[in-house]
Amino acid sequence: MAKGIALEAIPFVSFFLLIKAYLIVERGSWNDCVDGNHDLC
Repeated sequence: MAKGIALEAIPFVSFFLLIKAYLIVERGSWNDCVDGNHDLC
């Protein structure tokens, strides 16, 4: 596959995961998963 595109996407994916993890912590960890809001899991 196109290695250049994959390498360029790595910073964006890492940034997205960092934001997602931050939002999960800010919302009280896994409480939303128990409530059925699986978008934050």
